[in-house]
Amino acid sequence: MHKLLIHIALPASLLLGGCSSTSDWALGTNIARGLDALPFVYRPTIRQGNIITQEDVDKLQPGMTKRQVRFALGTPMLVDVFHQDRWDYVLVEQVGSRVLEERSTRLYFDDDRLVRIEGDLRPQPAGEGAEPPAQDLVVEVPDWDGDRDTLFGRSLRAIGLKD
Repeated sequence: MHKLLIHIALPASLLLGGCSSTSDWALGTNIARGLDALPFVYRPTIRQGNIITQEDVDKLQPGMTKRQVRFALGTPMLVDVFHQDRWDYVLVEQVGSRVLEERSTRLYFDDDRLVRIEGDLRPQPAGEGAEPPAQDLVVEVPDWDGDRDTLFGRSLRAIGLKD
């Protein structure tokens, strides 16, 4: 019985105790940081949430109904069950585990009418300080030169497998 306690119970308690002392969040953060440090690992840009612009927010007027606001901005990212008169439009953009941009705009309603806007984007008055309308940007992209050798082709030539 004593050998059973030493050979089974003690290692099991050590293993289970080790799990409780390690935070899953800290472990996940350390793994993400480690992956971000690796070279040649593709890190896509990830956008989550509502992509709303200043022009979209400028369309809002006090007294608009929830339906009109939903038409102008789209469905909100967060609608609190306990606070039906608050809508949150949130945008998080990140590459790997590094956050590039984080914006939030909160809309408050009273009796189904827009009464207040808080957050990073707020309506700007027309006239003074208003940005000029966005100009189209034209970028010239050269045609692909198919005669150039690729990295794979240069690698094959370097080891003597390609003429």
